[in-house]
Amino acid sequence: MHTMNLKIYLWRLLITFLLVHTITLNLFGSGSADTAAFIDEQRVLIKQFQKDSKLKGLAVALFDNERIIWSESFGHSNQEKKQLIDTETIFSIQSMSKTFIATAIMKTVQDGLIDLDTPITKYLPQFSIHSCYEKNPENKITLRLMLGNAAGFTHEAPIGNNYDASFNSYEQHYISIYDTWLKFPVGKKYSYSNLGFDLAAQIIEKMSGMTFQNYMKRQIFGPLSMTSTTVDINTVLKSNNRTEGKVIGFKKLPIAIPMIGAGGVYTNVIDLVKFVQFHLNFGKVKDKPFIEKKYLYEMYTPIIIEDYALGIGITQEKTTYSFFHQGGGFGFRACMKWYPEYKIGSVILTNGGCSPYGIVSKILNNYINRGHASRDTTLTQGFHPLKTFPRQLQRENKNVPNVLEIGMSTYREDWDKYIGTYRFVFKGGFEFMWYADVARFFGYKTPKINIYKRGNRIYLDEYDENKSLGEKELSEHITGLFFTNDGEALDFRSKIPTYRNIELER
Repeated sequence: MHTMNLKIYLWRLLITFLLVHTITLNLFGSGSADTAAFIDEQRVLIKQFQKDSKLKGLAVALFDNERIIWSESFGHSNQEKKQLIDTETIFSIQSMSKTFIATAIMKTVQDGLIDLDTPITKYLPQFSIHSCYEKNPENKITLRLMLGNAAGFTHEAPIGNNYDASFNSYEQHYISIYDTWLKFPVGKKYSYSNLGFDLAAQIIEKMSGMTFQNYMKRQIFGPLSMTSTTVDINTVLKSNNRTEGKVIGFKKLPIAIPMIGAGGVYTNVIDLVKFVQFHLNFGKVKDKPFIEKKYLYEMYTPIIIEDYALGIGITQEKTTYSFFHQGGGFGFRACMKWYPEYKIGSVILTNGGCSPYGIVSKILNNYINRGHASRDTTLTQGFHPLKTFPRQLQRENKNVPNVLEIGMSTYREDWDKYIGTYRFVFKGGFEFMWYADVARFFGYKTPKINIYKRGNRIYLDEYDENKSLGEKELSEHITGLFFTNDGEALDFRSKIPTYRNIELER
C-alpha cells in the first residue's frame, strides 16, 4: 500500500514538473535559456549606460503586448538617503506626459465631450493670445493643432516654466499663457511646446466637470490598472517610494511644477509598461476595447511634420515604424518606445541627465535582431501613420511672413540700452550648491543670452553651459518688444525683461 502511494506521488510530481515546464516554455518561448542570456547582455549595456551617464538610479523594462519580458531597477533614488530604487519606485516622466494627455483627449473625443477641430474658444471662451501675424488667432487654434505642436505657441509659459516653479495655482499658470506671443501663424509650422498640452488639461477640466487629476485617475489610470501613477502632486509628496531628480550644481530641485498637462505625470516602470501595452493593443484593456482604434489612429497620424503626430513621436525604420516619446527636466529623463508591428516595447526611467532614446532603441533592436520578435503587418490592419501624411505641409509655407519684415530691424541708437549679457533667472524651489553659486558669479554654466550690434543690425546669441545655440537676428515689433528671426519674443517693456517668457537679469 505504501509502495503504491509512493508511485502515485512520484507520477503526480512528474506531471506537475512537466506542466510547470510547459507553462515556462509558453511564457518565455522555446529559447528561454537564450532569453535569459539576452537579458544578461542587456543588463551589461544598462550598467554601462548608467556609468557613462553618471546616473544615481534608473528602472528599465522590455515587454510585448501581453507580458513583461524583463524589468529591473538599478541604483538609488537620491544622493542623501541612498534609498534603493525598485520597480515600484515612481519617477517624474516630464514631457512623456504629453502622450498621456493626448490619450485622455482621444477618450474625451470618443465620449463626445470635445472635438479635435473645433476652435478651443468654444471650451475656453476667455482665451486669447497675441500675434504679430494675424488678428484673433485664438479663433483658429484647435486641439488637433495644439497636440501636434502646430498652433504657433512658444515653448514656455510666463508663470510656471522650466526655470520657474513658483506658482500659487494651476489657474495662474493657464492664464499666463494668454499673455504670450505666437512664433508663427496658426497651423503653418511645427514648434515643440508645453503650452498646448497644458491648455488641453484645462479644457478637460472644463468639459468633464472634474479636476484634471481626478479625470486622469478615473478615466485613464484606473481603467488601465496603473495604481501607482498620478498627476496629483500631493500624492507624490506623500509617497515613501519616489525618486528625486538630480542636476549637477543644484542642491535641490522643485518637485511641484505647474505644467500638469505637459509634464505632470509621475509613474513607475511597471505602470508605464501597462500604458504602452494599452497602445500596443490599440486601445484594448483585457481584450475589451476601451478607446476605439479609429481614435488612436487619429492620434498616431501626423499633421505638419512626419515625425510627430498628436502627443507622440514617429520614426520610420527601414520596413517598419515605431512610436516614442521622451521626457526631461527638473533632474529626470525618461523614454518609451514601441514597435506596433512587432508587438514589443521598452521603457526607461532615470533620475539624472542622460540621453535615453539610444539605449531603449538598442535593447529593442537587439531583441528583434536575435529573432525573439517577428513582424506582423496584419496587427495594424493596414494602418501606417505616414501613408496619408500630407507631405506638402511639411514644406515651409512660402506665404508665411518673415517676422523680420514685420518690425523694425535697422539699428537705432535708442537700442544701445539693451546691449549686454543677460542670464536666465531660476525661481521657486531651486537651491544651488555653493560651488554653483561661485561658478554663476563668474559666468560659467549659466544659461544666458548676449545682445549685440553688428553693422546696422541687432542680434541675439543664446548660450547653454557656455555653448552657443546659434545667432539670431532681432527686429522690434513694438517699442521694447523684439522678435528673433525664428519668432521668439524678447521683451524689455517691463522692469524685468524676458526672453521666451523666461525672466532675465544682467
